[in-house]
Amino acid sequence: MRHLLALTLITVQFCGAQTANPRGAKAAPSASRTGPGSRYALMIGINQYATLPSLKTALADTRDVGAEMAADFGFKTEVLPDPGRAAILQALNRYRRMLAPEDSLLIYYAGHGHFDAKASKAYWLPADAQADDTTDWISADDITTNIKLIEAKHILVVSDSCYSGTIARAAPINLSIGRTADRNQYLANLEQRKSRLLLASGGNEPVSDQGGDGRHSIFATVLLQSLREMNRDRFTIEELFSGYIRERVAGRSSQVPECNPLRDSGHDGGSFLFERRSAAGTAPADIRPPTVTSGQRQIGAGEGAPLINLDPVRINAAKLTFYRYVPGVADVQFNPGDATPPIRWRIGTRIALAQQLSDAFNIVPDIALMIEGYAAENEGTTEFCSALGERRALAVKNILVSLGVPHNRLKTISRGKEYPRMPGLLCRPDSNPDCWGPNRCVHLVAFP
Repeated sequence: MRHLLALTLITVQFCGAQTANPRGAKAAPSASRTGPGSRYALMIGINQYATLPSLKTALADTRDVGAEMAADFGFKTEVLPDPGRAAILQALNRYRRMLAPEDSLLIYYAGHGHFDAKASKAYWLPADAQADDTTDWISADDITTNIKLIEAKHILVVSDSCYSGTIARAAPINLSIGRTADRNQYLANLEQRKSRLLLASGGNEPVSDQGGDGRHSIFATVLLQSLREMNRDRFTIEELFSGYIRERVAGRSSQVPECNPLRDSGHDGGSFLFERRSAAGTAPADIRPPTVTSGQRQIGAGEGAPLINLDPVRINAAKLTFYRYVPGVADVQFNPGDATPPIRWRIGTRIALAQQLSDAFNIVPDIALMIEGYAAENEGTTEFCSALGERRALAVKNILVSLGVPHNRLKTISRGKEYPRMPGLLCRPDSNPDCWGPNRCVHLVAFP
């Protein structure tokens, strides 16, 4: 499960000790500072443990939620795959040094978690954690201490893990938004006040590593659906939680999600706000305008007539309907330099997606599917990566067409490495190849 905080810290913890499936001196300020108002996401996902049972969905949840945050909400995203205690704390310290007072931070942790009833303490269990030995565990106190030292105005912790709600244990927040006429002023007031929030996938209880859409946990499945279906371009975490997440998670499982201030963290009555890129007025510089490749219909006048009348209300309604039939569409990950979808994109997953798409297209005639091909920075030259992105997009399109999806409803575009799926992915040239994985992919999105 995952949790979101006003300075977005998303934490997914799992119960390693119970079952294989549940998730259980003053430093000198850095001279290097980011500009005000930047949004960052630290995505921590742990599938492989040294001694604890392995998990199945933590890394996929981490990467796909991170990709959603980067693509739709403009976060600069860093993925930590299978990190130990030191790597997690080093990352938190790095953000403490680099973030400015107007910035926001999203920290996503997916992994095992544990609650010690005698000590009344909750823990994250990093990849090097040992059962019955707390040396390499990360306590809730460790988390809140680091958060208190970060200057960013908004921090959101999203924790999808066993006993994740025990990290907060503070007074519940007010989920009332007030009259619509007062909404803009209400959001402006919330944005000015510091926030430190926890969105937990459950309370003081085990949560499931699986049970979602086949690739994600129940909580991550609902989170992704909720972010895509939210009918506002600017909204608070409380609105997302009360309007979408709470009932959907509780209705599909025995776990009951929570959204509360993070205790002893400096929360001052604010909230974490999400704003879609499309609501900002102009497209960000790192996003390529939606030009189309050969075989696509150009959006505009003349020969390339639009797929639909570009009425924004009609478009949004059509997309909402589409995503009800095609929930939680995951990126297709590729091996380095390869344009053939790997075996891990299982036959059953492909067939299920093709059936969902066919059903959606029958119900929603106004929507097509844009298949975006991406390449990672370390895969080659700009020209090579542009061609590689196109080959990846066409490979996925051909597979879907072979499974009965109408070819005229599938559009392709290459993003190459110039316009990465996860902008700001912080990988070094010598990083583990998995670090670059989120940008070696094909992304599927309703279009226009």
